[in-house]
Amino acid sequence: MKKMLIVGTLVLSALTFAKGHGDMGGRNMGTMTTACNMQGMSGMGKGHSRMILTPEQQKLRSENSIAIQEKKLQVKKLLLNEKVDWTKVENVNKDIAILQAKQRTEMMKIRNTAMANPMPVAQGN
Repeated sequence: MKKMLIVGTLVLSALTFAKGHGDMGGRNMGTMTTACNMQGMSGMGKGHSRMILTPEQQKLRSENSIAIQEKKLQVKKLLLNEKVDWTKVENVNKDIAILQAKQRTEMMKIRNTAMANPMPVAQGN
């Protein structure tokens, strides 16, 4: 009987603390975050993967991402020096910010043109 009680308690506690799966995420998730995720407004990460980009736009985005990664690597290299030149680090960080701002602006332009010219929705038979 004790074994059944211990096993039952163990199973109940495991189910109680298990992570929730589905649209609502975990139980501590706020209502605004849940609403944003359900509407696809969860920010830069997930929304862009659903966006259809032309090959030129994909190439431009890839080039920008590579340039940003190169600058971040340059910052890491500067920080590895024994005597860090903080003016160089600051300048590279400014360059990164400029590249990120350009990329964000390009994505805004793409979204704006996509909203102005929506693609037709395919109708099922």
